[in-house]
Amino acid sequence: RYVLFFQEVVKKTAKLFASWQAVGFCHGVLNTDNMSLLGLTLDYGPYGFIEHFDQYHICNHSDHEGRYSLGNQPGIGMWNLQKLGEALSDFISEEDRKRTLETYPPLFLFEYRRELLRKLGLLKMDLEDEDLLRAMLNMLVETKIDYTQFFRSLSRYKKGSQALDEWNFSSLSEWLKRYDQRLEKEEVSEDERWAKMLAVTPKFILRNYLAQMAIENTNLLNDIL
Repeated sequence: RYVLFFQEVVKKTAKLFASWQAVGFCHGVLNTDNMSLLGLTLDYGPYGFIEHFDQYHICNHSDHEGRYSLGNQPGIGMWNLQKLGEALSDFISEEDRKRTLETYPPLFLFEYRRELLRKLGLLKMDLEDEDLLRAMLNMLVETKIDYTQFFRSLSRYKKGSQALDEWNFSSLSEWLKRYDQRLEKEEVSEDERWAKMLAVTPKFILRNYLAQMAIENTNLLNDIL
């Protein structure tokens, strides 16, 4: 039962970190005591959402080396699970701990890929999906299009239009051509696709400048009172 418990924590953690990466959430302080056995996000310290896709984004200004940057989060999840396994060493053999931990990377990659495909309205599995996703992320890095707004706009994208809102980038147009080809393999209407995409794509995220304004207004109110 201890092995089964550890396996369940590994699975929930992989799914949690995949969800973070897909939505562009950066926790900021991923010490082991800020992790949940239930696969929940807790300890809201210096956290934030990315504006544009940046694997090196650091939301904690005291994290000078970028240990908890967006791109490092999945690896930190693995490291923390390893420490949990060591704490369970009296109950789980080293072989079983190692075997269980080795399931984390493929579980994370599977969940992350699935989350991104859902955000693209793609429900079928295709051999070229990996290249499509990699090309999309590279395009987002190059263009610095707002990450959240990109997926919201894509949720209203009409197949074949090859244009999104006010963005006019050649790399975006090229990627949309590939996206159009991939959509041909799906068997849902545009309305169905849009509904499914909107269901997994946030309309609002906490913007850092809005949080700063709220802090400043609160401080001003305290000074008045």
